[in-house]
Amino acid sequence: MNGEIILVFLLITLGTTYVVWATSRPKHLKQSTIYKRVSTANYSKSSQPSLHITPRTKEEEIYGKLLSMNLGDRAKVERLIDYERKRFPSATRLELVERAYDRQDGDSARYR
Repeated sequence: MNGEIILVFLLITLGTTYVVWATSRPKHLKQSTIYKRVSTANYSKSSQPSLHITPRTKEEEIYGKLLSMNLGDRAKVERLIDYERKRFPSATRLELVERAYDRQDGDSARYR
């Protein structure tokens, strides 16, 4: 009899705790990220979601990859580009960034 009372009390306590936890969670955790992005997107007249993506140049795209490979260290990326500039003084900035990326990618491929 005493054990049954403790068991009922424990079940009621756990149930109440779950209900309080489930209702007090922030709303942004109740939805998945994809659903939230789609449901809050602005729709144009053609019913297509507006993604607001700014076009990037090829140089910006490769520079971003190079920056990512170097863990966001902009000074190091600029040093890599300057190194390529010393080797190829007449190259454009795009060519220098591409060469720096290729050199860095080739160096990391040796250690994969």
